[in-house]
Amino acid sequence: IKLSHHATAMLNGKVYMSGYPTSPLYVFDPTKPWTAGKFINGRLIPDDDPEANPRRVLYLGRKNLAGTHKMYAAAVGADGLVYFGGRWIRDGACGGMAWFDPATAKAGGTWKPFSNYQITHMAAVRGGRYIVVSTRRVSDPILGKPKPAQGALFVFDTRSKTLGARLEPVERAKGTGPLCAVGDGSVLGWAPDPDDKAASFLYRADVGEDGTLRLAFRRHLPFPLPVAVGSNQQEAWDFRPGLDGKVWTFIGAVLVRIDPKDGSLEPIGKVSPPGRIAFTGGRIYLGGTTELRRIKGLTVSREGIAR
Repeated sequence: IKLSHHATAMLNGKVYMSGYPTSPLYVFDPTKPWTAGKFINGRLIPDDDPEANPRRVLYLGRKNLAGTHKMYAAAVGADGLVYFGGRWIRDGACGGMAWFDPATAKAGGTWKPFSNYQITHMAAVRGGRYIVVSTRRVSDPILGKPKPAQGALFVFDTRSKTLGARLEPVERAKGTGPLCAVGDGSVLGWAPDPDDKAASFLYRADVGEDGTLRLAFRRHLPFPLPVAVGSNQQEAWDFRPGLDGKVWTFIGAVLVRIDPKDGSLEPIGKVSPPGRIAFTGGRIYLGGTTELRRIKGLTVSREGIAR
């Protein structure tokens, strides 16, 4: 398929994928055979053919939608829509956000509110009513807005399709960094320290039922942010909630879990190289290599971890 894959959302058993170039949106049905690159009935099925699986539905990067070239973030809303966020390149440097309704096959989007904020990460909270958007500050060559002093978090209302509350958890940080939902109404984020490349800030932000946004805590860490804000997000790393209610990640080659209540870190053990984390059947699996790996002797459940 003609997709450099960076963002994934799963809804009603289907997998929605986007990325680069021009933010194509593909839908994959895992109950049906994979057809990309295969000859079926003597022909190579085009990506947008009704029989293609995955099938290209449309381009979210159209100027009347998100205007983006690369999508890096995805979330599912309570409205039954899939949302993607990313950035322009080449003919602009803005951010952009788009949404797709699988029931009607129609899409919408916005970019002007993000003209000087590129979207790097997103997380759905409050049952998907709101989507918290993590951004990176940029210059705006399209609308001429000034470059912000720091990156910011935004709350996007899936009902009104508008931006609401805004929070800047770390002054002068170029971005608010990786983000994941914890509990029903909170996100845990990780931002760089603008004054010390060898340090970073871990923070939690809480979203109220009315869409308000407040900083619950911010903790200074004597470790650098493991990924670069604004990168292509292809680093061997992850930042993912586990069944135990903790957030699992890597600091160097050390697998750790973070308690979102206070930001405390618990080392689990060394893993080299790090990679994407998946939990299933209580087991922990890792990507990041040509082979799928499993961490032996460790299981995860709602009650915690067992060795």
